[in-house]
Amino acid sequence: MKRILLIVSLISFFSANTIAQIIDIRSGFLASIENEQFYDVALVNDEAYYVGNVIVETSDILVSRISFSGEIVWTKRYDTGGSEFGHRIIPTEDGGFAVTGWTTTNGSDDLFAMKCDADGAVIWSVAYGGSGIERGRGLDETPDGDFVIAGHSNTNSQGVNDIFVVKLDQNGSLIWKNKYGGSSNENGWDVETLSDGAHIVTGNTGIGPG
Repeated sequence: MKRILLIVSLISFFSANTIAQIIDIRSGFLASIENEQFYDVALVNDEAYYVGNVIVETSDILVSRISFSGEIVWTKRYDTGGSEFGHRIIPTEDGGFAVTGWTTTNGSDDLFAMKCDADGAVIWSVAYGGSGIERGRGLDETPDGDFVIAGHSNTNSQGVNDIFVVKLDQNGSLIWKNKYGGSSNENGWDVETLSDGAHIVTGNTGIGPG
């Protein structure tokens, strides 16, 4: 097993250093005795990159790179020491890719994002969360190279969940974060950047008993 250690910065509401580790690199296969599942796919340099998670003892983010001819170039697992879930993947303007989802440490989910080059090397990874649950589901790169993430949070929320939107610069540093919601259950599922620089978020809300 080939191991590559990469030092990155894990940022929550309190800053701390962590080690992000590619713990497994596979070639030529996907099927195994482990529980592997993919949730999203992005076209990066004419190749398909799939993101999901693999569950062994804990869950780790799983990314597979598939060539134009359908061959598996590599499959990599990403771990930061807790349980990680990859929900959305997008290509980035510099030829790499970015992922959002969430990471679970000490029983609480924090919104997670990472940026990688085309070979899967981690450029940066960050996490944002409070005392409750924060999850990232939608992800978009702006024309300026920043990133906006939509998901949900129940930390000090007005209802069950509030829509949670985080904007990061090209280095993964926080630009701003906001929550939107009322007394019901609001969840953000996707986000797009408009031509005027604003962002549009879609999701769902529970009104009344439903």
